[in-house]
Amino acid sequence: MLADENIISGCEWGNMLLGEAGLIKFEITSKGRKPCHTKPIVRITMEGGEVTTMGINGYLRVWFWETIDAADPPDEDRFIEIEPIYDF
Repeated sequence: MLADENIISGCEWGNMLLGEAGLIKFEITSKGRKPCHTKPIVRITMEGGEVTTMGINGYLRVWFWETIDAADPPDEDRFIEIEPIYDF
């Protein structure tokens, strides 16, 4: 759980889900609606304003939490598209 009671989790198709009060607020994808990882995300950590994801695909990706937290997609399309700041 994050400081503002949001929950961020991975999903089996490689994207992240941001939840609040037991409901999914939106899905996080890479640009062009490509998955954040090509395989499931197995670990997510947050430190110093950065969200780090590790996928079964062997990649480690770092994202700005502020970009995710500030997102407000329309009700009819609950996705945000962002790019990682680091990709290992």
